[in-house]
Amino acid sequence: MATTKILRDGEDLVVEVPEDILLALGIGIGQKLHVSLEDNKIILDPVLTDDTADDNQD
Repeated sequence: MATTKILRDGEDLVVEVPEDILLALGIGIGQKLHVSLEDNKIILDPVLTDDTADDNQD
C-alpha cells in the first residue's frame, strides 16, 4: 500500500498517485476518472471511452 497526499495547484486540489499504480491500471496523465465514496473510502475508476462510438453513428 502506498501513502500519498493532497496538494493545492492554484484553485485545484490534486491527489498524487504513484506511477507504478497508474502503469498497472493502464492509465496516465489526463485520464478522466469517476470519483465516488463507498464505505468512507474514495474510489477512483477510469472512465472507459469507446473510440469507435462516433464511427457507428450514421
